[in-house]
Amino acid sequence: MTTEWIIFAPVALPLFGASINLTTKMMPEKAAPLVQRLTAFVSLGLSLFFLILQYPLVVGGRELAGIIGNWSGPLGIAWRLDALSWAATVLGFIILLLSWLYSLGKGPSSSTFSIVYLIQAAAVAAVLLTNDLFNLFVTLEILGITSYILIAMGKKEAAKLASLTYLLISGTAMIFFLMGVYGLYRLTGSLSLPVIAQNLTQGAGISPPVIVSISFIITSVIMRSALLPLYGWLPEAHAQAPHAVSAILSGIMVKTPLFAFTRIALALPLAGQSGSLLSWAGSLAAVVGNVIAFSQTDIKRVLAYTTIAQIGFIVSAWGNAVSLGANHPRFYALITAALIYALIHALYKSQLFMGYGHLADALKERQLNAMRGGLERSLGFRTMFLFMLAGLFSLAGLPGLAGYSGKILLNQALDTELKSVLLFVSGVISVALAFKLTTPFWPRPRSSLSAEVGPQEPSLRFYSRIVIMVLGLGLILLGPGVDNLLGFFSTLWGRSVWGELKHPSFEEILKTVFSFLAGFGIFMLSQTQHGQRLLTLIRERPKSFEGLFAAFFMGTLLLTLFFWFQTSSPQQFR
Repeated sequence: MTTEWIIFAPVALPLFGASINLTTKMMPEKAAPLVQRLTAFVSLGLSLFFLILQYPLVVGGRELAGIIGNWSGPLGIAWRLDALSWAATVLGFIILLLSWLYSLGKGPSSSTFSIVYLIQAAAVAAVLLTNDLFNLFVTLEILGITSYILIAMGKKEAAKLASLTYLLISGTAMIFFLMGVYGLYRLTGSLSLPVIAQNLTQGAGISPPVIVSISFIITSVIMRSALLPLYGWLPEAHAQAPHAVSAILSGIMVKTPLFAFTRIALALPLAGQSGSLLSWAGSLAAVVGNVIAFSQTDIKRVLAYTTIAQIGFIVSAWGNAVSLGANHPRFYALITAALIYALIHALYKSQLFMGYGHLADALKERQLNAMRGGLERSLGFRTMFLFMLAGLFSLAGLPGLAGYSGKILLNQALDTELKSVLLFVSGVISVALAFKLTTPFWPRPRSSLSAEVGPQEPSLRFYSRIVIMVLGLGLILLGPGVDNLLGFFSTLWGRSVWGELKHPSFEEILKTVFSFLAGFGIFMLSQTQHGQRLLTLIRERPKSFEGLFAAFFMGTLLLTLFFWFQTSSPQQFR
């Protein structure tokens, strides 16, 4: 077995599984579902197995790179496997496998779903392997197209509209991505990132066309991560998608483009300087996303907007790392903090989308206040309640659980006091959000006890229950297990990160106590008449389809101007 086959197995196996699933449409009705489920499970499971086999290839900071099919450098598609892309792919396939298992009990369960799902899994691995700009465009488009289809599999008509909105804004962004790729190709004669970087350094220089091209590429990639101000497509897409799809959209799909951005930013001159701007955007998004989430009354919209905030947490440290560069001594400490929080967020947000999605279906209701008494009215939900608390408390940052450890690491990784203040404010609102999300567990008001509940949905199947419980246990174990994760990443990078990431101090514990008290106070204020009016104003703020495009153009213009002013003098242009 060749090394290249081990490297590309996470791309090839899901595609092979998807092709077998295509044949199930010609099989007997009883055999088709069994073959469909078996091939999907084996494809995802074997992909994880081959990722484990890749570990010796990347441990210690080693990396492999090459050209697909042994073509010459200028013509072939460049790929690169390093410790960062390996870690991101492992995280992606863990959530993909768990979300697929959940779909066995909750749906969608058609062969079309399995085919598209497996193609998306292959695209995740391909995005993280590519070191070629045009191939990055192709893989990001596959990732996008499969997402549009999966979102549209939601039961309501609103899911189709959300999918169309995402398609149009994403398609527009990728046109700009292609224009940026064309600009760099015209200037350097190559699509390979290392060759482009070398040619820009030695020949083309940082000219105005280079600035515009890089701005187009970076803004288009970051749009997929829904970072402020490019987040407008996300809430409805996540809220209207099937629950298993919401889990992977929030847990994986908004993070995967971040790794693509990192590869671009670390390779191309000037591009890395955008990291500092994105770090500030992330810190602001952490506050804005949580404020808007707190104003929502639909359970899945609440969870969707918190994704924007949590991506902000991750990018606040990630952007700092990119701006410093891979050779800086703090780079791996910052990346480690962001990766650990990305893992924790993927676990608890996937669990919350799955658990609350099932409860909403069982109650035939998605409005939080109308979901009160959920434990009384949905008997099948009671066994999962304690495991769901692990996800809620991780969102709130309760000491001892994974969410708390992740936020402490992020806070220690930041470079300015103002960013720390912004993340602290966002953390306080996260506590208030956690209290708000407990609404379905409250007893029903007496006035509604005699109200007809309506038909109950069948109990959640074994596979889905197990997934929610496993995610909850993972969050519980990761709390005290952060030391082990730090040791693992130190081994993976081939350098220690212990000098940068420390255990919580007594002062930080006091800040946590204060944040819980302040969060509870905000929650209580939100129950007052004035609080409800303010939240209604935020929730019903003007939104339009045109605003999505305006935000994209403004973001591109802002990044272009940022790059322009980063150049020291007009004489640098050629």
